[in-house]
Amino acid sequence: MTSGKGGLGWFIFQIRNELYIGKVFAGLVTVILISLLVENVVFRWIATHTVRKWGMVR
Repeated sequence: MTSGKGGLGWFIFQIRNELYIGKVFAGLVTVILISLLVENVVFRWIATHTVRKWGMVR
């Protein structure tokens, strides 16, 4: 989510300073959706594969 001009956090910071409340909430919702996706897809995949590899599954 980064580019030469900044990432999503920088976008939220700049828009907050310009008082575009709708865009601020849209940016925050985007952060929430990305974190839910990472949590439920990436981390769950890592957890299931490491548990299986370490033999913790009955």
